[in-house]
Amino acid sequence: MRYLKFLWLWVVLGLLVACAPAVLPTPEETPGQGNVPGEGGNVEGEEQVDITWEQDSEVVVISVTNAGGFMPMNYALNYIPDLQIYGDGRVLWVDYKENGSRAVLEGQLTPAELAGFLERIEASGFYGWDDRYANPLVADASERCIRVTLAERQKSVCEYVEGAPEEFGVLYDWLSRGAGISGQAFVPERAYVTSFPLGSTAEPLGGVVVNWEG
Repeated sequence: MRYLKFLWLWVVLGLLVACAPAVLPTPEETPGQGNVPGEGGNVEGEEQVDITWEQDSEVVVISVTNAGGFMPMNYALNYIPDLQIYGDGRVLWVDYKENGSRAVLEGQLTPAELAGFLERIEASGFYGWDDRYANPLVADASERCIRVTLAERQKSVCEYVEGAPEEFGVLYDWLSRGAGISGQAFVPERAYVTSFPLGSTAEPLGGVVVNWEG
Protein backbone atom coordinates (compact mmCIF):
# COMPACT_ATOMS: atom_id res chain seq x y z
CA MET A 1 0.00 0.00 0.00
CA ARG A 2 2.84 2.39 0.86
CA TYR A 3 4.38 1.65 -2.53
CA LEU A 4 1.12 2.52 -4.35
CA LYS A 5 0.85 5.86 -2.52
CA PHE A 6 4.42 6.72 -3.47
CA LEU A 7 3.79 5.86 -7.13
CA TRP A 8 0.60 7.94 -7.19
CA LEU A 9 2.48 10.95 -5.77
CA TRP A 10 5.03 10.79 -8.62
CA VAL A 11 2.24 10.61 -11.22
CA VAL A 12 0.56 13.75 -9.78
CA LEU A 13 3.85 15.67 -9.71
CA GLY A 14 4.53 14.68 -13.31
CA LEU A 15 1.15 16.02 -14.44
CA LEU A 16 1.71 19.33 -12.62
CA VAL A 17 5.09 19.84 -14.31
CA ALA A 18 3.71 19.03 -17.76
CA CYS A 19 0.88 21.54 -17.37
CA ALA A 20 3.03 24.39 -16.03
CA PRO A 21 3.51 27.34 -18.41
CA ALA A 22 6.87 27.45 -20.23
CA VAL A 23 9.30 30.17 -19.18
CA LEU A 24 10.29 32.12 -22.36
CA PRO A 25 13.76 33.67 -22.62
CA THR A 26 14.00 37.42 -22.40
CA PRO A 27 15.20 39.32 -25.48
CA GLU A 28 18.68 39.49 -23.96
CA GLU A 29 18.76 35.69 -23.66
CA THR A 30 17.45 34.89 -27.13
CA PRO A 31 20.24 33.31 -29.24
CA GLY A 32 21.28 35.19 -32.36
CA GLN A 33 19.77 38.51 -31.30
CA GLY A 34 21.79 41.71 -31.44
CA ASN A 35 22.49 44.65 -33.70
CA VAL A 36 21.53 43.68 -37.24
CA PRO A 37 22.88 45.78 -40.14
CA GLY A 38 20.21 48.20 -41.23
CA GLU A 39 18.13 47.52 -38.14
CA GLY A 40 19.50 49.69 -35.41
CA GLY A 41 23.12 50.72 -35.52
CA ASN A 42 26.43 49.22 -36.47
CA VAL A 43 27.42 45.63 -35.88
CA GLU A 44 29.57 45.31 -32.79
CA GLY A 45 33.21 45.61 -33.81
CA GLU A 46 32.44 47.24 -37.15
CA GLU A 47 35.08 49.79 -38.10
CA GLN A 48 34.12 53.43 -37.94
CA VAL A 49 35.58 55.45 -40.83
CA ASP A 50 36.21 59.18 -40.73
CA ILE A 51 35.10 60.32 -44.19
CA THR A 52 36.92 63.66 -43.96
CA TRP A 53 38.84 64.41 -47.17
CA GLU A 54 41.23 67.05 -48.45
CA GLN A 55 39.20 69.64 -50.34
CA ASP A 56 41.98 70.14 -52.87
CA SER A 57 41.41 70.40 -56.61
CA GLU A 58 44.52 68.27 -57.24
CA VAL A 59 43.57 65.39 -54.93
CA VAL A 60 41.56 62.52 -56.42
CA VAL A 61 39.23 61.38 -53.63
CA ILE A 62 37.37 58.66 -55.58
CA SER A 63 38.83 56.85 -58.59
CA VAL A 64 37.19 54.08 -60.63
CA THR A 65 39.32 52.28 -63.21
CA ASN A 66 39.12 49.28 -65.53
CA ALA A 67 42.49 48.69 -67.13
CA GLY A 68 45.29 46.21 -67.68
CA GLY A 69 45.44 42.93 -69.50
CA PHE A 70 45.85 42.53 -73.24
CA MET A 71 44.88 45.73 -75.05
CA PRO A 72 46.01 47.61 -78.16
CA MET A 73 48.74 50.20 -77.62
CA ASN A 74 46.45 53.02 -78.80
CA TYR A 75 43.90 52.08 -76.15
CA ALA A 76 46.51 51.95 -73.40
CA LEU A 77 47.98 55.33 -74.37
CA ASN A 78 44.56 56.98 -74.50
CA TYR A 79 43.06 55.35 -71.44
CA ILE A 80 40.93 57.53 -69.15
CA PRO A 81 39.62 56.31 -65.76
CA ASP A 82 35.91 55.57 -65.75
CA LEU A 83 35.36 58.11 -62.95
CA GLN A 84 37.42 60.61 -60.97
CA ILE A 85 36.10 62.82 -58.18
CA TYR A 86 38.43 65.51 -56.89
CA GLY A 87 38.60 67.09 -53.46
CA ASP A 88 36.89 70.28 -54.63
CA GLY A 89 33.92 68.27 -55.92
CA ARG A 90 34.84 68.29 -59.62
CA VAL A 91 33.84 65.05 -61.36
CA LEU A 92 35.12 63.57 -64.60
CA TRP A 93 33.69 60.37 -66.06
CA VAL A 94 33.58 58.53 -69.37
CA ASP A 95 30.36 57.87 -71.25
CA TYR A 96 30.84 54.92 -73.61
CA LYS A 97 28.64 54.87 -76.72
CA GLU A 98 27.19 51.80 -78.42
CA ASN A 99 29.32 52.42 -81.53
CA GLY A 100 32.52 52.19 -79.49
CA SER A 101 33.15 55.92 -79.21
CA ARG A 102 33.32 57.73 -75.90
CA ALA A 103 32.67 61.14 -74.44
CA VAL A 104 34.27 62.64 -71.35
CA LEU A 105 31.81 64.50 -69.14
CA GLU A 106 32.39 66.95 -66.32
CA GLY A 107 30.19 67.76 -63.33
CA GLN A 108 30.37 69.40 -59.93
CA LEU A 109 29.40 68.14 -56.47
CA THR A 110 28.80 70.18 -53.36
CA PRO A 111 30.69 69.15 -50.20
CA ALA A 112 27.46 67.64 -48.86
CA GLU A 113 26.93 65.62 -52.06
CA LEU A 114 30.51 64.32 -52.01
CA ALA A 115 30.08 63.37 -48.36
CA GLY A 116 26.97 61.44 -49.41
CA PHE A 117 29.00 59.52 -51.99
CA LEU A 118 31.60 58.60 -49.38
CA GLU A 119 28.90 57.54 -46.91
CA ARG A 120 27.30 55.30 -49.53
CA ILE A 121 30.66 53.69 -50.28
CA GLU A 122 31.21 53.05 -46.57
CA ALA A 123 27.68 51.65 -46.13
CA SER A 124 28.28 49.15 -48.95
CA GLY A 125 30.91 47.42 -46.81
CA PHE A 126 33.83 48.76 -48.84
CA TYR A 127 36.21 49.10 -45.90
CA GLY A 128 35.65 45.54 -44.84
CA TRP A 129 36.52 44.00 -48.22
CA ASP A 130 39.86 42.53 -49.20
CA ASP A 131 42.22 44.67 -51.25
CA ARG A 132 42.07 42.29 -54.23
CA TYR A 133 39.97 39.43 -55.55
CA ALA A 134 41.13 37.38 -58.52
CA ASN A 135 40.73 34.26 -60.61
CA PRO A 136 44.35 33.16 -61.17
CA LEU A 137 43.34 30.76 -63.94
CA VAL A 138 42.53 33.64 -66.33
CA ALA A 139 45.26 35.55 -68.15
CA ASP A 140 45.29 38.95 -69.87
CA ALA A 141 42.03 40.28 -68.43
CA SER A 142 41.45 43.80 -67.20
CA GLU A 143 41.16 44.65 -63.52
CA ARG A 144 38.39 46.78 -62.04
CA CYS A 145 39.36 48.96 -59.09
CA ILE A 146 37.72 51.46 -56.75
CA ARG A 147 40.10 53.70 -54.81
CA VAL A 148 39.15 56.13 -52.06
CA THR A 149 41.61 58.63 -50.60
CA LEU A 150 40.55 60.27 -47.35
CA ALA A 151 42.46 62.69 -45.16
CA GLU A 152 43.61 59.94 -42.81
CA ARG A 153 43.25 56.82 -44.91
CA GLN A 154 43.53 55.35 -48.39
CA LYS A 155 41.72 52.19 -49.43
CA SER A 156 41.42 50.36 -52.74
CA VAL A 157 39.50 47.24 -53.74
CA CYS A 158 40.24 45.53 -57.06
CA GLU A 159 38.64 42.61 -58.86
CA TYR A 160 40.47 40.59 -61.51
CA VAL A 161 37.74 38.67 -63.39
CA GLU A 162 35.71 37.52 -60.36
CA GLY A 163 35.59 36.85 -56.63
CA ALA A 164 34.59 40.21 -55.16
CA PRO A 165 31.35 40.58 -53.16
CA GLU A 166 28.22 41.24 -55.20
CA GLU A 167 28.01 44.70 -53.64
CA PHE A 168 31.34 45.58 -55.27
CA GLY A 169 29.88 45.08 -58.74
CA VAL A 170 26.80 47.13 -57.86
CA LEU A 171 28.94 49.96 -56.49
CA TYR A 172 31.34 49.85 -59.43
CA ASP A 173 28.57 49.97 -62.04
CA TRP A 174 26.89 52.89 -60.27
CA LEU A 175 30.07 54.93 -60.04
CA SER A 176 31.44 54.12 -63.49
CA ARG A 177 28.21 55.31 -65.14
CA GLY A 178 28.43 58.70 -63.51
CA ALA A 179 26.36 57.93 -60.40
CA GLY A 180 23.46 60.01 -61.71
CA ILE A 181 25.49 63.22 -61.81
CA SER A 182 24.42 65.87 -64.32
CA GLY A 183 27.32 66.84 -66.55
CA GLN A 184 28.45 68.51 -69.71
CA ALA A 185 31.17 67.81 -72.26
CA PHE A 186 34.63 68.19 -70.78
CA VAL A 187 36.85 70.65 -72.65
CA PRO A 188 40.52 70.11 -71.77
CA GLU A 189 42.84 73.09 -71.37
CA ARG A 190 45.85 71.15 -72.62
CA ALA A 191 46.66 67.85 -74.29
CA TYR A 192 49.62 65.52 -74.81
CA VAL A 193 50.52 64.17 -78.25
CA THR A 194 52.33 60.86 -78.74
CA SER A 195 53.79 60.32 -82.22
CA PHE A 196 55.32 57.41 -84.15
CA PRO A 197 57.38 57.55 -87.35
CA LEU A 198 55.32 56.10 -90.22
CA GLY A 199 56.31 52.57 -91.14
CA SER A 200 58.43 52.19 -88.03
CA THR A 201 58.17 50.12 -84.88
CA ALA A 202 60.27 52.59 -82.90
CA GLU A 203 59.27 53.81 -79.49
CA PRO A 204 57.12 56.97 -79.27
CA LEU A 205 59.03 60.19 -79.85
CA GLY A 206 59.61 62.17 -76.69
CA GLY A 207 60.67 65.69 -75.84
CA VAL A 208 58.98 67.25 -78.88
CA VAL A 209 56.72 70.23 -78.29
CA VAL A 210 53.85 70.61 -80.76
CA ASN A 211 52.04 73.95 -81.01
CA TRP A 212 48.85 74.63 -82.91
CA GLU A 213 46.21 77.31 -83.13
CA GLY A 214 43.38 76.67 -80.68
